[in-house]
Amino acid sequence: MTSDAVLLARELSVGPIGPAPAIAGVDLALGRGDRLALVGANGTGKTALLATLALLAPPTGGRLVLFGCEPAGLTPDDRAALRRRIGAAFADELWMEAATTHDNLALPLRVRGEDDRTIAPVVGAFLDWLGLGAHRDTPVAALSSGERRLLAVARATVVRPDLLLLDEPLAGLDAGAAARATQLVSELAELGAAVIVATTDPATARRLGCELRPLADGRLDAAATALRAAS
Repeated sequence: MTSDAVLLARELSVGPIGPAPAIAGVDLALGRGDRLALVGANGTGKTALLATLALLAPPTGGRLVLFGCEPAGLTPDDRAALRRRIGAAFADELWMEAATTHDNLALPLRVRGEDDRTIAPVVGAFLDWLGLGAHRDTPVAALSSGERRLLAVARATVVRPDLLLLDEPLAGLDAGAAARATQLVSELAELGAAVIVATTDPATARRLGCELRPLADGRLDAAATALRAAS
């Protein structure tokens, strides 16, 4: 792999989760700044594949290389360090429901060991830009589904990860929130992050400037379709 390589998967297999099928034979190669969308109907295993790439579930076969390392051969501490280079937001995101919006957004920064005195202004400015500043002290449980979705994208990007994995990032967002989420993804990709989006909607892939890879019948299409967003 080159120094710009972020992710390499060869003949990767992912086990079934719930009603979603097992996926086999996944071949992927992403470098810095690449954007890819996995597009398929609900229940085709897109989320299961993202979870495997995020190191939240082990593959059932094949090879996965992240940042030049094979996670299967790493110690738990080294895997955790690798995981901190990945930002992920899932449709069924896990939250500290009783904690404030501020504390939920600050969590990944705290996990990285940053000091609360430096975290507070960063998170405050981020919430203001997102249009969520008025909800700084609001428990996440009281947010709307759209606000939670936008906050999930923000939480995945706030640490400027090298690999960004997003499950339906624009679903349920109004025009303003969708524009802010799109800008977060675009700016991170321009800084060099590789981006993988899972969605049922090719228009989401187009808006986020991704290439499209259809996923159906437990297989990922070998060919990518360019759907770069207009500037």
